[in-house]
Amino acid sequence: MADKGFEAHQAKIAEVQAMLEKVNKEIREMEVTLMLLECIGNEDKINSLSDADWNDVIDLAQKQMLELRRNVANPNLQDSEEADQPPPPGEGVDPGLAPALADGEKVKVPAETVVDGDDAPTKSG
Repeated sequence: MADKGFEAHQAKIAEVQAMLEKVNKEIREMEVTLMLLECIGNEDKINSLSDADWNDVIDLAQKQMLELRRNVANPNLQDSEEADQPPPPGEGVDPGLAPALADGEKVKVPAETVVDGDDAPTKSG
């Protein structure tokens, strides 16, 4: 009888640990978002970000792109455990960048290729 109580206790501990892990991930996503907001117009802050911070930025961006694609494909889709899973390597990433990101290579995007609107200049003109 004591074994069943112990097993139930262990199961509850595992459940709480899983919830804690999920909350910690959400907190880190909020921290990354705040960090990015602090970077707006602050080149020193941008240059001070560590490789780990940039990896978190990339992970968050990929997660948000995947979530956006799912919402566009199926607007009635509710949040689920599946939505919390990271995308497969290369999914939701520009195909030209996917191989470099999969290899862990740093990818620099020239500023002139970033488009801020329909009428923004691009590298091609």
